[in-house]
Amino acid sequence: MKLIVGEKQIKAICEAKEEITYYSFFAQLRNFLINLLKDPVHAEASDKLQEYMGLGSKQIIERLIDADLLRRKSSIIETPKEVTDNGKSKVAFSITYSVPRKDFKAKVKKFYDKYVG
Repeated sequence: MKLIVGEKQIKAICEAKEEITYYSFFAQLRNFLINLLKDPVHAEASDKLQEYMGLGSKQIIERLIDADLLRRKSSIIETPKEVTDNGKSKVAFSITYSVPRKDFKAKVKKFYDKYVG
């Protein structure tokens, strides 16, 4: 049996991305959200999730916030008790994330359809 493939088909095959199922996407997204809640500074989306969406971790976070799958709260904390050598108080930037529970699975399905499916 012979299979003849044209140049255009070879190019299309080489450029094709691996297809992702909803359940695989859901698992990758859930793991990313868990890591983000545990350690927001060092959390990174998996390579598969970044490849599926074609975005980096920061852009994925922004899209999740826009889709109401993630909420961000940031604040500046100034502690006047701790003073540095030059007489200024120490300031820290605090960022926390939360995941709303209401209609979570429906929102993830909509997010999947919009950005991946």
